[in-house]
Amino acid sequence: MRIAKIIGILVAVVVSLVLIGVGVLLFVVDPNDYKSQISDLVYDASGYHLTLSGDLSWSFFPVLGFESEAVSLSTDSNQGAFVELQSISVGVQLIPLFSKQLKVDSLNLAGLNADLQVDEQGVPNWQPIGATSEVPAADEPEKKSSDETNAVLAELEIPLIQLSNSTIRYSDLQAGGRYVIEVELLQLENVRLNQPFAVTLKASADAGDGLAVTLDGKTQVTLDLDQSRYQLSAIEMALAVAGIADKPLPLQLQAEAVADLKADSLQLSVLQLKVADYAARLELQVSQLQNDPAINGRLQMAPSDLRPLLVQLGIELPEMASATALSKVGVDATLKGSPRAITVQPFTVTLDESKLTGLVALDDIEHQALRFDLLLDQIDLDHYLPPAQEGDAAAVPAPAKSSAPAAGEAELIPVELIRSLNLDGRLNITQLQIQNIPMQNVLVKVNAKSGVLKVSPISVETLGGKITGNVSVDAKNATPVLDTDLNIDGIEIASVAKQLSDLDLLSGRASFKLDTKAKGNDVDALLRDAVGKLKLQLDNGVIHGINLNNIVVDALRDQISDLKSFYPDYEKYLPRELKQDTDINAFLANATIEKGKLIMPQFNFAIDNGAIDASGNFDLIEQGFDYQLGVFLSAMDQVKYLKGTKWPVSCKGTLDSAPADWCRPDTKAIKKVLGSAAKSAFKDNSAKELGDKLGVDAESQDQLKAELKAKAKEEEDRAKKKLQDKLDKLFKKL
Repeated sequence: MRIAKIIGILVAVVVSLVLIGVGVLLFVVDPNDYKSQISDLVYDASGYHLTLSGDLSWSFFPVLGFESEAVSLSTDSNQGAFVELQSISVGVQLIPLFSKQLKVDSLNLAGLNADLQVDEQGVPNWQPIGATSEVPAADEPEKKSSDETNAVLAELEIPLIQLSNSTIRYSDLQAGGRYVIEVELLQLENVRLNQPFAVTLKASADAGDGLAVTLDGKTQVTLDLDQSRYQLSAIEMALAVAGIADKPLPLQLQAEAVADLKADSLQLSVLQLKVADYAARLELQVSQLQNDPAINGRLQMAPSDLRPLLVQLGIELPEMASATALSKVGVDATLKGSPRAITVQPFTVTLDESKLTGLVALDDIEHQALRFDLLLDQIDLDHYLPPAQEGDAAAVPAPAKSSAPAAGEAELIPVELIRSLNLDGRLNITQLQIQNIPMQNVLVKVNAKSGVLKVSPISVETLGGKITGNVSVDAKNATPVLDTDLNIDGIEIASVAKQLSDLDLLSGRASFKLDTKAKGNDVDALLRDAVGKLKLQLDNGVIHGINLNNIVVDALRDQISDLKSFYPDYEKYLPRELKQDTDINAFLANATIEKGKLIMPQFNFAIDNGAIDASGNFDLIEQGFDYQLGVFLSAMDQVKYLKGTKWPVSCKGTLDSAPADWCRPDTKAIKKVLGSAAKSAFKDNSAKELGDKLGVDAESQDQLKAELKAKAKEEEDRAKKKLQDKLDKLFKKL
C-alpha cells in the first residue's frame, strides 16, 4: 500500500507538470515577453504560482522547440515552492508553425525536486488556498467546463514525454511516515487520450524505516475522460525490495488494472507475482469505490517449494528430519470485505501432505479483532523438527535442567504480544504427531482480549486416552499468571516418560488431575511459584530397570545368613525374581505442588509379591527425587516372626542418573528388625525346650506361660478336688 501511495504521488506530480508544460506551449509565442501572462494563466487555471526564473528560449538541437531553466511551483501559503525544476524543454513540429499551430513533439523535464508535505492538521502544502471563486469576476477569464476541457485534452497528442533525474519527497506529520522517490526515468510515448500509450518507469523508493524498493517496468495506459475509465494493461515490472532480507529481494510482476469511476469500481488482476520460484496470482474487485468500498477477491499460490524463497529472504532454516519438508506450500483464499472488516473464506493452505481449511476474518480492522475457525486434516510435526541423532530412536534428547532465560533472551510468555491480541477462534486437527506421540481429534478454542489469553476447552485423544481441560494466561500486569486445569484420563505413559529422560523408566495407563496456579515468566519462576494439586492413578504399571522385591530380598539374604540358625528355610521364603522390573498395581496418590516440589505425603500400591507404602517429594526444578518406601513381602508372611514386617528402602537421585543407583535398602533398620525377630525366636525356642522338660507342649514363651498357668490351675483344681473328696468322706463317717 505504501508503494502504491508513492507511485500515486509520482503520477500526480508528473501529470501536473505535463499540464503546466502544455499550458506554456499553448499560450507562448514569444516566451520571454509572456512570462507574467503564463504565470497568471496557470494560476487562474489551477491556483498555483508558476515561477520562471530562467530565460525562455528557442532550441534548435536536437529538436526545434522551447527551453527554460529554474522553474518552480508554489501556493499562496508562503511556504515556498513545493516543486522545483532544473530545466524544461519542449520540442515542436516545424510545419504546423507556419500555419500558426503549435504541435508538441516532445516534452522533457529534468532535475525535478518536489517536497510534498502534510501538516499536523492533515493539510497538504500543495493544496491551493487562493483558488478563484466559482463565479469569475468580470475582468477574469471564465474557466472552461469539464466537457470543454476534455475536448481540448482529447486533441492533445505528444509523441514523447520524459521526466529524468528527479527526486520526490513526501512526509505526513499527521499519519506519520516519510518517503523519498528517486526517478531515473519516466517516459510516456505517443500520448493521446482515449488511446493506449506506452509508459516506462525506472525509479526507487525509500520508506525511511529500512524498506526500499527499486523498480524497472512498463505498461500501456488508456485514459477515457468521457467515460471516466482509466486502464493499465500489460504491466510488466521487475522490483528489488530491500529491508526484508540481508540482500534485496527480487520480484517479477505481471498485472492489469481498470478504474471505472462511472461504475464506481476498481479491478486489479495480478497475473503473476514471482519471487524466486514462488508465484502468486491475485484477482481483486472493488465496488462502491468512492463511498463505502466493498472488496472481493481471490489469492492463489500453487503448491511450490518454499525453501528457495526463504533463502532469498535470508532466512536460514534449521535442519529438519524430513528432506522434503516445505517442498509443497500453497494458498487458495477467497476474500471479501470493506476498509473496516475483511473475511477470508473459503481458505485453504497446503503444507506438504497437510491441508488447513476454514475461515479467517478481521471483524474490526481498526482494533485488529481476529476470528478464525480452522480444520487441519493431518500433520506430522516431527518432519519439521531436527533429525534424530544416531542411537536415539525416539529423536527426543533428554531435557536439560530448566533455568531462567539469560539477559536479552526471549521471555517464556510473550506478555506484550498477549496484551495486543484481540482474537476468538477454534482449531480442529484430525491427526497430529509430535515427538513420536500420535494425537487425534484435537480441539482448541482460543480467546484473547484485554491482556488475558484463554485456551478453553482443550480436548485431545492420545495414547489410548484423552486430555481435557483449560489453560489461561493473565498478562495484564508485569508478571504473567498461568492458571492450569487439566484432566488426563487413561493414557499410556511410556512415551510421556520418555520425554523426561532418555531411559525407558515407566509404563502403564495413567490418569491425572492437575489444578495449579503460578506467577512468573521463566520455567524456574513458574515452578517455584506454582501452587496446586495433583491426583495420580496408575494401572498395570511397570517401573523399568528397578526390582524393589529383589532389593529387599538381597538385603534380607545378606542379613539372615548370619542368623540362619533361626531361619533355616529362609531361601525358600526369599525367592529372587528373574525380571529386572517392578510391576505395580492399584497406584493412587494425592500430591501438592509447592515451592518447586511435588510433595506426596503418603501413597501406596501393590507389587507382584507384596505391597509398598511410600512418601517423599520430586524436585521439579532440579528433576531430583527423595522417597522413603516401606516394602511388604507376602512370602515373608510364612515366617512367624517376620509376618507383616515393613522393610525400609530409600530411593534418591535425579532423572539423568542411572536407575540402578536410585534405590538402596536401609540395612541398619533391616538388621534391627531381624535381630529383634531372632531374639523372639530364641526365647520361644528356650521356652519349647523348658516345656519339653516340664511336659508342656509350647512353641513360644507366651504359650509356655499359658500352658504352665493352665497346668498349675489344673493341678490346683485336682488338689482341691482331692481335698474335697477327703472332706466329704470324713463328714459321712461323722
